[in-house]
Amino acid sequence: MSEKRKSQFGTPSWAQVREKMELRKEKRLNNKRKREEEEKKKLEENNSNNNVSNNENKENNDNKEGKIEKEEKVEGKEEEKKEKLLPRRKVALLVAYSGEGYQGLQKNPGAKTIEDDLIDAFIKTGCIHSGNQGDDFFSKVSWSRAARTDKGVSAVGNVIALKMMTDPEETLVERINANLPPAIRILKFYRTLNGFHAKNAADSRVYEYLIPTSALVPILENNTPSFSPERLEKVRTILKLFEGTHNFWNYTVSQKFEDSDSLRFMKSIQVFLSNHIELSF
Repeated sequence: MSEKRKSQFGTPSWAQVREKMELRKEKRLNNKRKREEEEKKKLEENNSNNNVSNNENKENNDNKEGKIEKEEKVEGKEEEKKEKLLPRRKVALLVAYSGEGYQGLQKNPGAKTIEDDLIDAFIKTGCIHSGNQGDDFFSKVSWSRAARTDKGVSAVGNVIALKMMTDPEETLVERINANLPPAIRILKFYRTLNGFHAKNAADSRVYEYLIPTSALVPILENNTPSFSPERLEKVRTILKLFEGTHNFWNYTVSQKFEDSDSLRFMKSIQVFLSNHIELSF
């Protein structure tokens, strides 16, 4: 009987037997490879554990100075984390300052400004984290100012708004002033909404100018200026013409005549003589 017929009656053919033998052989080889890989993996793990143990022993033998330095670094990082966790609140600060010796209020690289001294004081007081410093500092702390002042110009009531760490609030003003030069003082602070913007919230501003009488009268032949009561009234009459809404485009740099920002409303202009000094605002 042929191989084919025997396989039909349940007797395996030689081809089937050889196939089964090959499968068993391949299975044995796979199991052997698997065992070898497991043994290799265990050996590597043992070597790794030995290396870790050796490294730990080496670290334990380091000198005390290295350990102290490491501990100080860790403590410094923990303190930074604590600082970052302190809540920041939006506040408006009422500021007074003398502009003498300053190149203006607004921070300007290479120039001494009021804002430079304010920022330094906030950092020393702990109101602002030193890590906030950089090109995007003002956006990070949501800084805004009610009005900018030029070189040598003083202010008795400007407003600076920003987000800062205020706790404890009872001593905030005193703590900041302790780190400010005598020419700058924080008068008060107010908690505000997060969207508060000092410039946009200002509905008016008051400016005061000190003008010598010699600038308002003609020089006589004997070079002695004469400022009479009539002259004072004439100055008042002229300056009254600026009250109300007018276009001040000629005093701007980038505005156009038709821009609404070129319009300004003057509430009042008052002039009075005091101790031979004209005050106008």
